[in-house]
Amino acid sequence: MITKVEIENFQSHEKSVIEFHEGVNVITGSSDSGKSAVIRAIKWLLRNRPLGTAYRSDFSKEPTRVTVDFNGKNRWISRVRGESVNYYLVPGDVKLEALRAEIPGDVGSIAKIHDCSLQGQHDGYFLLQSTAGEVARELNDIVGLDVIDAVFKNIASLIRKCKSDKEVQQEIITECEEELKNYEGLDEKDKKLATLEKLLTKRKEDREERRAILSIQKRISEIDDSVKDYTEWLEIESEMVKLSKVLNEWYREEQLKDRIEDLLFELKEVEKQAAEYDDFITTEGKAKELDDIVSELRKEERRSKSLSVLLEEAERLDGEISDSDFEVGALVEERTILLSGADVCPFCYQTMDEETIKRIEEYNG
Repeated sequence: MITKVEIENFQSHEKSVIEFHEGVNVITGSSDSGKSAVIRAIKWLLRNRPLGTAYRSDFSKEPTRVTVDFNGKNRWISRVRGESVNYYLVPGDVKLEALRAEIPGDVGSIAKIHDCSLQGQHDGYFLLQSTAGEVARELNDIVGLDVIDAVFKNIASLIRKCKSDKEVQQEIITECEEELKNYEGLDEKDKKLATLEKLLTKRKEDREERRAILSIQKRISEIDDSVKDYTEWLEIESEMVKLSKVLNEWYREEQLKDRIEDLLFELKEVEKQAAEYDDFITTEGKAKELDDIVSELRKEERRSKSLSVLLEEAERLDGEISDSDFEVGALVEERTILLSGADVCPFCYQTMDEETIKRIEEYNG
């Protein structure tokens, strides 16, 4: 049962709220006051009719909205259509897009209202003005007989499809059987193929063996050639031995000649060094005098370095003495200031005056 309808921007309704009660509800009003628009709004929500946007009013730019409440807790449906929006709202604020002329399945399951429950002012009397076929279809739809018809239709369709599939599969089986006939005697052919493979393997082995024999023959030929070369070498070997002896004798003579030349060169060097030693003996006396002078100069150099070190040490001590004199002067000046400010002598405890201060300074130098 519908308990309340809210209509906004739909035909002549800017914003209307209509509440229904149990029993018969009558909507009254003058012509064009929006009585039929209430039924149209409910149909637009539950059946998506009429299509298009001619029902929208110009009261505002807000979308057209129709909300219907049903008896029962949290059971309502809202339809919204604007320039860029077109959707349904159901409990839980779930948004369902409105597509084409159909309505979402959740809308019908919530409303549970058949088309025969909605009849307009100018609609024909329900079933009274319909043909026998139309009445039968309507009754079938109401009591669910159309479901049985649909099931029978689906079964018949499945039977036809199965028969068609069976015929197709039978044709495939026939084609496969015909194709299998081409493979008759395949076992015999397999035996022949195995025999042929063995023959090919034997042929391959024979070829490998032939290659090995040819390789051996080639190697034997090479060995024969080598033997011929060695035979020819043996024939000239005796001549080569004689030639080798001659060459060895020549090498020894050449080495002896080189050794003699080296000895002559060393003899010349020795003679040259002997002449230099004679000159050195002549100048040995002068060299001794020079050595004595060099020794004296080295001694003077060492003494000069020692004096330089002593001078540096003296300069360092002089600097330290100057620093000490400065510190002593400062201490004497500080002592004079302290004695001038004292009433008695810190040593003899006499009255402090200028004469006493003078004696203390003379005593301390």
